[in-house]
Amino acid sequence: MTENIEYHTLLTYCPDVVNIFCTAQKNRQKIEKYIVHHPFLDGAFADTAVRLGHKRYKYLHDMMGLKYGGDEQAIDVDPDLPLSFGLKPKAYITVHDGWDGNFKIAAQRPTKTVPLEKWTKIISGLKRALPHMTIVQIGGAVGENLQGVDVNLKKKLSFAQSTSILAQSALHIDAETGLVHLAAALGVKSVVMFGPTNVDWFGYPQNANIRPHECGNCWWSNDAWMDACPLDLPNPACTNNIRPDEVVAAAMRLLEASSVDAKPSVLA
Repeated sequence: MTENIEYHTLLTYCPDVVNIFCTAQKNRQKIEKYIVHHPFLDGAFADTAVRLGHKRYKYLHDMMGLKYGGDEQAIDVDPDLPLSFGLKPKAYITVHDGWDGNFKIAAQRPTKTVPLEKWTKIISGLKRALPHMTIVQIGGAVGENLQGVDVNLKKKLSFAQSTSILAQSALHIDAETGLVHLAAALGVKSVVMFGPTNVDWFGYPQNANIRPHECGNCWWSNDAWMDACPLDLPNPACTNNIRPDEVVAAAMRLLEASSVDAKPSVLA
């Protein structure tokens, strides 16, 4: 609370903190109605923030007037863990089918998930295009076992262990989930298939962000958006129109770019 802040002490020892706090308070006034009505106005807030040039990954820095220092964080990982599963670092691709299990839904699968038949085609396409890559599924209690993966570690790892597997992945493929943000913090690029959520708000520029070919960006347009398509379609148009070949092509582009970046430069 503002009344408990010792301004004199802060001004004496940490004057920069006071400036940051004042900037944050001033900017908060502009979005107070969205905070009060969270999460029901989250979609409207994201649309407004994007129009003003903001992105989710650096929004708090913008609020406080701080320079964004990048996505990567110093996260402890076990570099030997992939080897214990027979996985050579940077020679495998991680895939994930899941969502926030704390978000209570009545449907078997939420609207933002990738249809299972799409996943099957994506994985088979990856194996044809990238036969040298091992396909590894990671994830927790929610979601399904994906057909065609080479190694299925779903529900077999702790979060810390999953982080270590993800850290050594050459690429991550997912819907818009928390593991995409973790991958960014680990310096791992992702192919992200978007549906109801706002690609311009949640997307990272280094990733391949697959936009919906129909509809999309309807999150929090009603209270049940995660349970059922707000247009009452039996299958949400946004995720049902994902093109597996587009996902595979995006994966190949990111891997090729990473390979080029990894090559040492040769001076003439």
